[in-house]
Amino acid sequence: MLPSLLTEGLMEDDSENYSFVTFARPQISEATKIIIDTIGKDSSNVSTTSKKRVKVLMEFFAVALSLNIEYCKFMEIAVNYYEQWLEDSSLYGDIKRQNKYMRRIIKQLSQPFAMREPRNSTTFQQQFLPLLMRILTIYDTFIVNRGKEFELDTWIVLLNTVIGITDYVIKFSLAPLCPEDKISEFRQKAVNLVFNTILFSGFEDATHWGTCC
Repeated sequence: MLPSLLTEGLMEDDSENYSFVTFARPQISEATKIIIDTIGKDSSNVSTTSKKRVKVLMEFFAVALSLNIEYCKFMEIAVNYYEQWLEDSSLYGDIKRQNKYMRRIIKQLSQPFAMREPRNSTTFQQQFLPLLMRILTIYDTFIVNRGKEFELDTWIVLLNTVIGITDYVIKFSLAPLCPEDKISEFRQKAVNLVFNTILFSGFEDATHWGTCC
């Protein structure tokens, strides 16, 4: 997940759900690039016929989404699959299990917003920023289309995630990477997502807000 979600106390560490964290970062990153590149070239390499296979894929997608900006093509492949799976998460089983994995995907999709190693403004503007904007749209569409199926915990994870993303992109120095109009559009889209999440969540009990933010 986006590291600031942990440091700001918006989320608890869930690394125990991921076996790849036991590997050295350079090695697992290189392995992930190879696997994700293969998946991107031929989707027949992806099998979702068992929960174990899906979980392994999610491990690779999690690493891909945490790579540096220069490897955003691998992030995009992961985002493509997660967008499909959020539209139809029946591969995870019953609705309770679907919510469990939807929460993981919500958190994983926050990782690119860390904007790791932004060295090239052209790459950032032409490839990476559109990807971040797309992820914000995916969250928004997900809320509208699937919100009625969310458990309370899913709403809380989603709200804390989009609050954390918005806080981070407002604080992050984007001026060297983007013109002001694109920065404003990006930040405004993130802010709008927070308000949409609040509106669709339908939290009526004030005690729920104590678990958010």
